[in-house]
Amino acid sequence: MKNILLPSALLAVCAVLTAGCAETRTEREFGDSVREVMSKQIHDPGAAALPKSEAVTGGDATRLEAVLESHRGDVADTSGIAKPVDMKIQGTSR
Repeated sequence: MKNILLPSALLAVCAVLTAGCAETRTEREFGDSVREVMSKQIHDPGAAALPKSEAVTGGDATRLEAVLESHRGDVADTSGIAKPVDMKIQGTSR
């Protein structure tokens, strides 16, 4: 009985330990959303390979207006800001 129990227990322990090493979906996809958002923010991906020496002097007016309106709407909205936490501790002496 002991001859069968010990190898079975060792096999079970090894199976449990190796199951913890498996990569989860979260670990595989970690950072994908950040990389995708950053890539969407780049107007000209080829600009890094051939940078221009002069400053940007123009852009798509419709796109820039939408960005400004979105920024103004989000920044001016203070309803999502929580009230400060006021903690009063009584009965303390120094």
